Amino acid sequence: MEVLLHRILKGVDLSSPDASARILHNMVAMVPWVPMLWFTLASVLLGALVGWWRGRVWTGIWVSMLIGPIAMLVLLALPSRRAHPTSDAQGPPAAR
Repeated sequence: MEVLLHRILKGVDLSSPDASARILHNMVAMVPWVPMLWFTLASVLLGALVGWWRGRVWTGIWVSMLIGPIAMLVLLALPSRRAHPTSDAQGPPAAR
């Protein structure tokens, strides 16, 4: 914990008016942005794939951008928009 506090407070004069902005800048600099970007893109692609499978591509993309991988569970819980053939739509069975 002390190491994190030292990294956050590095170069910050706590008596200066912009101390909170410097602390925020140091905290944001510690975030691993590249892995987070790849994780988000993978989540969106999987959301689009599950959305396509369920007939809701754009819903899959938007929901996965908003809530990440939990969107797969949401998409699987939503009713599918794909048309399922019924016994009437298939027609009579072939004659033997």
